Amino acid sequence: MNEVTGREENSSSWWRIFTLKESVLKKWQFERSMRKEHEAEQQRYMDEYMDEIKKPQAEASNKITEPQAESSETFGDIDSHEKISASHLRLGVVSIALFNEDVMVYACSGAAVRHWHANIRDHHRIFVTSARLAHKFNDNRTRDDNLRIEVYTHDNATLQRFLGLYDENLDIAMVTSFNLKCVYTLDTCNPVDLPRGTRNNKLFAFGRATTGTLMGTKCSHPVFNDKGLVSVTCKISETGLGGPVIYFGRDGSGHIAGLITGYCQEKTTFVPTKILHEWLKSLLLITSETSHFRGYSLPDGVKTVIPSGFVVRSKILQSLGYPLPPPLVFELNGRLASRFEEYFGQFHYWDGYPFDIPYRYGGEKLIWEQFGKDVMNKISQCVVTIASFNGKIRSFACTGLLIKGRDCPFVLTSASLVRTGDAEGKINETLSIEVFLPPNHSTEGILEMYHQNYNIAIFRLKHDLNTAISPQDIFTSQESRNNKSVVAIGRAPKGAHGLLMASMGEVKGKYNVVTKRKNKHLTGPRQGLDLDCEELLLSACQIKEAGIGGPLIGLDGSFIGMNFYDESGTTPFLPRIEILRVLYKGFSLLERGLVSRPFNMDDISNYLTSKGPKFIRHQTTRKRKRNLWPVSKPYWCLGGQGDVLDQLRGKVLM
Repeated sequence: MNEVTGREENSSSWWRIFTLKESVLKKWQFERSMRKEHEAEQQRYMDEYMDEIKKPQAEASNKITEPQAESSETFGDIDSHEKISASHLRLGVVSIALFNEDVMVYACSGAAVRHWHANIRDHHRIFVTSARLAHKFNDNRTRDDNLRIEVYTHDNATLQRFLGLYDENLDIAMVTSFNLKCVYTLDTCNPVDLPRGTRNNKLFAFGRATTGTLMGTKCSHPVFNDKGLVSVTCKISETGLGGPVIYFGRDGSGHIAGLITGYCQEKTTFVPTKILHEWLKSLLLITSETSHFRGYSLPDGVKTVIPSGFVVRSKILQSLGYPLPPPLVFELNGRLASRFEEYFGQFHYWDGYPFDIPYRYGGEKLIWEQFGKDVMNKISQCVVTIASFNGKIRSFACTGLLIKGRDCPFVLTSASLVRTGDAEGKINETLSIEVFLPPNHSTEGILEMYHQNYNIAIFRLKHDLNTAISPQDIFTSQESRNNKSVVAIGRAPKGAHGLLMASMGEVKGKYNVVTKRKNKHLTGPRQGLDLDCEELLLSACQIKEAGIGGPLIGLDGSFIGMNFYDESGTTPFLPRIEILRVLYKGFSLLERGLVSRPFNMDDISNYLTSKGPKFIRHQTTRKRKRNLWPVSKPYWCLGGQGDVLDQLRGKVLM
């Protein structure tokens, strides 16, 4: 008997070891596969970027252009040099060089100006220069992406520097330096009133070579063009681009008259100080007054420069439909808020997920352990992530619920998935849809019908997901009456590994009633978005954008409603009874062949006849204002910036 027992124990021990090894091997295989996919994706985005910049480079090389002086060429005369040598304005003229690793590929001049980024607390300085620097930066990118900018002052000090943005209309670029060194700045607040069309021998163009040499030459005959730019007669070299034009008055005092942006033979073009000052003020106003850049956009013709090392990240962001950040936000570790990839609640990992993260919920009871095993399996097999695409660019991503249909499963989710995102919230029926279950099961979704007023959309699976699924029967299953605690379920997007997420709370009552009652006690503006659907209820669950369209369930797995998101820290949801009322009507019309797919259920009354069901005719006689379903758009922020120099320490600057 003991011998048999011993053999059984050995067999059991061997099986546990075998199962453990198999589990570890499975996770290792998933991890290797996911890392390879990630590396391939990065390589693909870099290849796409290199193909994009090759075309304009090839077009530019085919154009016939006048020969230009080399960046190393100097210019000027002794009289001009003596003129500025006695002025402190010489201290504000710098040299700006572009390097690819240790090789200088371009150099020009620049001017330090008396402007700052209000949202950057650390010591910094802004330089303006020619937009040629930005064009050269983009033209000289390679796969290594190791370009960097260096700024040299009058005493040959080298400053930490970032190329932020440039204006294609005015040919101006902005460079920001983070350094404790004090640099004299040129004041653009008091523009010089230049006489038009007359000889003026009090103007001088200046620049600085990378060797520290200050260069200057006389200018004459200022002529204004239609854009307000000024053309003068003087001869400079490429090195002088971005340098200042100085006006010396009768008393010998100097004032900045403009910034050199172009030259051709003996003609030089510069942007007058007044235009330069307004340009700086408007752009710094856009990016400086707040650390949260909601609705951020740049004027026409103004573009940001993608910093070195951020090309792949920027391409990924654009493919996900996200905006690129304002200047310096990449470099200062800015954060993109209101992303679809933001997690909420407590995670549940799919079988074989290789990147286990330990639970840290501060003594909070684990939600997933409160479900039974059968409920857990059903949740894993019926909650999907669903995304819409306009071409290759993702438009929206949220959660969906697989539900049983008469002949096939459908996905129930929010109609925000196919909205255009404008104020009217129109539905774009041409978007392509991807339905995903981890680790790697996906298929195309076909829009069957939608209801804009209730924000409901139904999709049919074009092909099987090739994995076990368990669609919920929300039509015949009974809703549990013992649902004091409810759970909002969501699934992260495909790029965030499709992890299940859960947040627990209680139903608080009707959304509009609770919200109005809560707003009465607010001293400041209400936090969150306003949803005006009268049928909405409210739960205390806390979700993010990824949870939109996900199910609200009881601990027994019963379907209670569909979740939405309003940034308030609570979760509005459309109750099951309202969803069923809409779906019964829609499926009835589809099955009777009275409508074509995709079907707008808001227009349901147009398809009804006098012989239609009484409950349908009754429900469609009431007309009211269409409900609005706003969704917060992603935006960049500089939360918890701290000391900029500490953030930059040890980094390789561009």
